[in-house]
Amino acid sequence: MRFSLSLQNAVLSALMCLPLPLYAQTEDQQESWYQVEILVFKRNQSNATQEVWPKNIALAYPPNVQYLRDPNSDAAQPPEVTDSEFSSDQSTSSEPVNTPDTALTEREPDPEQQEEPFVLLPKDAMFIRGAEYAINRDRSLSPLFHATWAQPMKALKDAPAIVIQGGESYGNHHELEGTITLSVSRYLHLHTDLWLAEYETNYGQADYHWPTIPLPPEPETLELTSTSDLGLGNLPLDTGFNLNTNRSGSVNGINLQVGGATEFNPTSAAVTGLDSTLLSMADQPFLVKHIVKLDQKRRMRSNELHYIDHPELGIIIKIMPYIPSHQETEQTSQS
Repeated sequence: MRFSLSLQNAVLSALMCLPLPLYAQTEDQQESWYQVEILVFKRNQSNATQEVWPKNIALAYPPNVQYLRDPNSDAAQPPEVTDSEFSSDQSTSSEPVNTPDTALTEREPDPEQQEEPFVLLPKDAMFIRGAEYAINRDRSLSPLFHATWAQPMKALKDAPAIVIQGGESYGNHHELEGTITLSVSRYLHLHTDLWLAEYETNYGQADYHWPTIPLPPEPETLELTSTSDLGLGNLPLDTGFNLNTNRSGSVNGINLQVGGATEFNPTSAAVTGLDSTLLSMADQPFLVKHIVKLDQKRRMRSNELHYIDHPELGIIIKIMPYIPSHQETEQTSQS
């Protein structure tokens, strides 16, 4: 019994000497920031087109979404993918996530302004530009989205879903849409909820019966409670408009006898059907021909280059420790 107690005390003492995991850090410690770089591409000539993809898929945006903001624009928008020549990055590491010790991007700190998260960083701050160059040279691949930004890492329950849009635009939609969620516990965690859609022009053909693709939530929701909010409250009335009625019960040539019996006219029915088709084409100029979804969860380490494969998609992502300008200022003042 005495030996068992001594062994138990030794184990407890050893556990107390171990470093605390990241989720057990105290609240007075600085929030850990990371620079995220992600490159999404598609396969132009994929053997996956012969596969049968399920149509009973759920496409939705979570309530807690976050847009990436372009510092050169007032509105959040997806970054453009260019065909510039870049050099490759070969830096990898297998260390678990720790609080960052050094900043990986040089910039002039502003002691009077706190750095904002989820702001797109310039291209010279990217680390995997060589991968984009290689993809642009491969005719079987096409880049859809490539961006880098800095953000604080939070637990999964507090982590926002970052809206991703890329590729060609078709009306209000893009080829690539959905969200990614980055969170941290002992390690970094990535959850992708992306879908790649193929569109074609609507010329009145039959629908392919894919689920409706949702629109991402607006960054700022504008609620309208009355016609005055729409700018319609002060519209002047046209006093010169005269309602001329006749014996046939029409007003200015418009038939008001809605309940009356009417004789079927094949020509009118054909015109009505054509009008309905034209209205449908105008309301929905593009039809969804094909959708594939990439819904995966991946545990990651900082400074490692990760690749997520899919028959029609590919994701290259790297996350590096990052110190925002306001934390640099605090560290400089303390030293």
